[in-house]
Amino acid sequence: MNYFFRILKQSTRDPLPRHGTWKRWMSFHAKNLSDDELQNLCQDPRNQSYQLAPVHVALLSAHFDPAEENLKKLDYQGNSATLYTVALGDLQALRHLTQERIHLYTANHHGDTPLQLSIRLGAKNALRILLQAGVDPNYAGQYTHKPLKTALIYQRYDLFTELVKADGDVRYLDPYNNRSLLHEACVYDAYLFIKTLLQDYGLSPTQIDTTGSMPHHLAAREGHTNSLKELRSAGVNLSLPDANGWTALDAAIIRSQLPTAIWLLEQGIPLGQNQKGERIFDLLPDPLPKGSEALLFEVLHPKHWNNPIDFGAWWYAWQPIRPDLQKLKLELAPRAKNTLFLLQDQGKATRQIAKDFLALRKSETR
Repeated sequence: MNYFFRILKQSTRDPLPRHGTWKRWMSFHAKNLSDDELQNLCQDPRNQSYQLAPVHVALLSAHFDPAEENLKKLDYQGNSATLYTVALGDLQALRHLTQERIHLYTANHHGDTPLQLSIRLGAKNALRILLQAGVDPNYAGQYTHKPLKTALIYQRYDLFTELVKADGDVRYLDPYNNRSLLHEACVYDAYLFIKTLLQDYGLSPTQIDTTGSMPHHLAAREGHTNSLKELRSAGVNLSLPDANGWTALDAAIIRSQLPTAIWLLEQGIPLGQNQKGERIFDLLPDPLPKGSEALLFEVLHPKHWNNPIDFGAWWYAWQPIRPDLQKLKLELAPRAKNTLFLLQDQGKATRQIAKDFLALRKSETR
């Protein structure tokens, strides 16, 4: 009995685990307990702080009885019997509780409703039972997001489809930040959802959130290259600037997402500027983030520029005010010079690079 209590105490210390965990432990150690022993376990002074009702212990030990006197009690974490059945995968008990309308929308202290928990755990059968019982597929509870977003965050594509079939609002815009599910797919790198959201549900790739960002800017900011690739293959123009004039490349640079920035450069995505004419390098924090110098060095590579006019316009328009950025531009000037030459005349550039190299060798030998 004491051993079972210790297991129960450990199991109830944390939020509900993935279904199956408790059932394996509890049914093994409690399957031979009588009803009186289960009742005594609930009344044990050491256990009362967890506020476990007989129904909770009955579910944990696979002794659930539909005739239980009080099915509505919550444990110390606010978990209802309905949440227990979802977490334990007890579908028979869940069907009975949904028929009796027991706590179908009640969230525990972690914000989980039965529907939200079934999505997090990937419990497809439990989700179907809840939806068939008429649970609203758009009810968020204490969560800041709706069930469809939960399915997207946890990459539950099959559950996402089930929610949409049950009239889940796939075109919903979050009133807090004006983001669509396409924005969220890019934030959480749920790239498998992107083409479906664009092509099957018609979400706009140019929808702007409260920060002025489109979905591809958020993907670049988070360094989610796979999401950017999905957007590009779906025909989305990754060169479009946000409402402030910044491009996806700028978004990757400001967050020091070096691999993503290089990929964007290779796709020909340009740098932008805000309404004040500032470049993204003017807004980098001091000290410069790790990798920003290497990134700027890569930006100066001639393969990322179509002609000397565009490159010259960008390079000479960048007039940093901060001393550290002024020093950085001075250090990069030789590379910029060679890039400009190469874009103008490859043969002339080769000769100039050779001259610069010889001059450098001479200075080193002095």
